[in-house]
Amino acid sequence: MSALKRQLEKASKDDNKAKKEHSNHLKLRLYANFKQCSEGNVICDKRELADFVRRAKYNAWARLNRFSNDTAMNAYMKVVEKVLRGGE
Repeated sequence: MSALKRQLEKASKDDNKAKKEHSNHLKLRLYANFKQCSEGNVICDKRELADFVRRAKYNAWARLNRFSNDTAMNAYMKVVEKVLRGGE
C-alpha cells in the first residue's frame, strides 16, 4: 500500500473519530473526493438519479471526473485536515 493511501485511510478514520456533524456541502465534498480516488470516474445509470440525494452525490462526484486518484486523495485529506482544525 502506498504512503498516500495510508494517509487517506488515516484521514478517513480521523474524520470518523471526530464525530462532528458536517454540512451537506461538506459531506458532498468528502464523498466526491473519496469516490473519485477509490473508484475513479463516475459511472452511473441515470435512471437511478430520480432521488435528490443520489443526484447531488452524482453531480458532486461527476465534477471531479478529471481528477487523478492522487489529486482526489490529496483534496480529501486537505478537507479533513481543515475540518479537524475547526475550519469547515
